[in-house]
Amino acid sequence: MPHSDKSGSRVRRDQDFFNNMTMVQRQEWAKRIVARMMSVSHVTEKKRLAQLIGCHQNMPSNWIQQGSVPWKVIYDCHKQTGASLDWLYDGIEPSLKISGRMRFKLENLAMELMQMGHRLELIEQTSADGFRSVAKIIAKDVARLLSAQTTQSEPGDE
Repeated sequence: MPHSDKSGSRVRRDQDFFNNMTMVQRQEWAKRIVARMMSVSHVTEKKRLAQLIGCHQNMPSNWIQQGSVPWKVIYDCHKQTGASLDWLYDGIEPSLKISGRMRFKLENLAMELMQMGHRLELIEQTSADGFRSVAKIIAKDVARLLSAQTTQSEPGDE
């Protein structure tokens, strides 16, 4: 939504971001966005990214040269790949918070997977308690690997 800048002119909020950058900085910013879009799209060439997006093969290079990537393109990449908008736009990795209830579900899923592994003779069953302990360790490892910040809530929390 437009707002007024210091001179009273109507500008979009994202323009504030650009107004504080030199053209070289804008080009570098756009280059990083295109690189992240290529990464999540599993392509190594800009023209292949353009094909996936459905635009002319020169557009990704044009965005870099102009120092601006259209928001719709970033959003469409997010929808197609599931990549975080924050990460695509400015490289900020999202933090994942796991509630007590979700942690409990992860532990149960890990326990089920371990029981399947036991049935396939991939692991030895020591006791149901042993499974629960290992499931908790696996859930904590998964959370850590995802750079999760677990919340201190009870298993009934959502």
